[in-house]
Amino acid sequence: MIRKRGFGPSFVFNYICHMNSNNDSWLYFNTADTDGNTIAIKASSLYAVDSTSPTAVTLRFKQNGVTSGTVTDFATVALAVTSGKSQEVIDEVWHVATKKLGVFQVIADDANGDYIDNVTACGAITVNV
Repeated sequence: MIRKRGFGPSFVFNYICHMNSNNDSWLYFNTADTDGNTIAIKASSLYAVDSTSPTAVTLRFKQNGVTSGTVTDFATVALAVTSGKSQEVIDEVWHVATKKLGVFQVIADDANGDYIDNVTACGAITVNV
């Protein structure tokens, strides 16, 4: 997992390409907050995707291979979605995470206004260390 502040998707993409030795796919998220929270995380670490309301989806990622199920074992990303389109977002994220190999996929980038279909914003990014 990479967590950088103030670096855009092209920097993160170039870094990942340099470090990526087994053709993993990566998911990229960037919030609109002033400290520029950004995360690029291996798609293979995606553990769960939950529709928390008609306008919100939460993604949970395993951290460092830990899967005991406690809250601190997971990094989370909250997404704002078009009302009633949570299932479409869940399907697209799962598709990218399980079917596309070796891609760098922007899921939500508030700084550049780049989103997959039906995602309207990147909410909180939480990484437990």
